[in-house]
Amino acid sequence: MAKGNMLLGHARGKVGSLVFSRTDGKQIVRAKADVVANPRTEKQMIQRIILQTIAQAYSRTMVITDHSYEAVKEGASCQRFFMQKNMDMLRKKVAGLIAEGYLLSEIYAFSPLKSSVLAINDYVIAKGSLPQVDVVNIDDDSKQAINLATNTYQGVIDQYGLQRGDQLTFVAIAGPSEEKLSFSYARVILDPTDANGDELPLTTAFVSNGAIASPSSRNEGNFTSIAYADGKLNFSFSTAFQKGAAVIVSRQSADGTWKRSNASIVANNEANGGYDLQTCLDMISGDDINTLNAQYLNNAGTGSLLESNTGNSGGSTGGGGDDDAPGAGGGQG
Repeated sequence: MAKGNMLLGHARGKVGSLVFSRTDGKQIVRAKADVVANPRTEKQMIQRIILQTIAQAYSRTMVITDHSYEAVKEGASCQRFFMQKNMDMLRKKVAGLIAEGYLLSEIYAFSPLKSSVLAINDYVIAKGSLPQVDVVNIDDDSKQAINLATNTYQGVIDQYGLQRGDQLTFVAIAGPSEEKLSFSYARVILDPTDANGDELPLTTAFVSNGAIASPSSRNEGNFTSIAYADGKLNFSFSTAFQKGAAVIVSRQSADGTWKRSNASIVANNEANGGYDLQTCLDMISGDDINTLNAQYLNNAGTGSLLESNTGNSGGSTGGGGDDDAPGAGGGQG
């Protein structure tokens, strides 16, 4: 019950659905909000599932995506950017498929609430002004590729309008089974040791038994396989399943800021990796996941993910730095 003199504007407390208070000497009256402890309409639950799916994707990719958006400050700002862009993407996808008459059991791919499942979607993982290197699917479902006319460092530079010293970061969602997919990555500096790079084929110059070796000490990571054939550089991070991949171009400007290219995950098969909406509505499962915030694109720290999250955890040999204060190691992206 409200106490005081309501006629004089001195009341405090509750009367029915009204709440009385005073602020700066003024009487304030507001309606008490109805309490909904756990709204569970189908539409609300679908929104939660979409949010869970995007949050899982960010947690697993944040070693890249916490600093992969040009002119967006690393960390929380990049997280908000990732969440907004990918929530919009997935909501439009779901709404479009429902409008076309698809059943919820036919709409993929999502992470059940409270699960650690990494679902495969066309996540926007980088955005910027540099030329874009697109990933294409090939017949073998465990590999993806970039188009490449000449199998050299200089061939990549010429074909995509890049510069010597630019960095390519290959990323993929891959794993030993569809239930154990993780986020893997490797970076390569486009730094041929001769004038034109003609003597440095990519598949032999920077890769030895799948491990990036030369010519730059800032190269890092491991491919399961990488091979050149029929005008394509094929790459894989798993012998079993690679369900999605992308390539990010990075460049450090003279003023120390970083530029990126646009990049979105290109999925092999949209219906694999994750669950359909109807199943997610019917199930809840369990494990929280751990995350590691590392400036991998800028070559700060190791850039490794926790063992529970990835099968790929290379060690950096270059210097450190972030987008605002790059270290002596220089340009990783």
